[in-house]
Amino acid sequence: MYRFAYRSPCAAKKALRAEQADGEASAIVRTRVEHARQSRLQRAGKLNSALSGKELNKTAALDDECRNLVEQAVDRFGLSARAYHRIQRVARTIADVAGREKIETAHVAEAIQYRTLDRRMVCTARFLTGMRVVVQALQLFIQVFQPCG
Repeated sequence: MYRFAYRSPCAAKKALRAEQADGEASAIVRTRVEHARQSRLQRAGKLNSALSGKELNKTAALDDECRNLVEQAVDRFGLSARAYHRIQRVARTIADVAGREKIETAHVAEAIQYRTLDRRMVCTARFLTGMRVVVQALQLFIQVFQPCG
């Protein structure tokens, strides 16, 4: 059995308006991001996305607590070495936007959440694609084997 949830677009719009009223202004966020970008360019000469593995380990070093947290995520979610470095890179960016010189466990935890969310979205997309193929196959089967008369 399949269950479908219906969400009212009107309710969603009201929720968005409520969140916007309590949230941080876009101009303030933009200023923080621009400042983080400039400080990153001054510090390393390039953005976090352009750092090599060695440069990343040097400029985005994780302390033991942060490293253990990433390793637990790697074990729990079956992440690759590439994902480890992506988490490290995103944590460095989060720390930059927060104005912190050192990566903290909260930054690593947030980066892990983004990584696992991204992974869930990919799995959901693959599942939905698979379901679409199954539905198409069933439709074809029904067309081919329709009873005569």
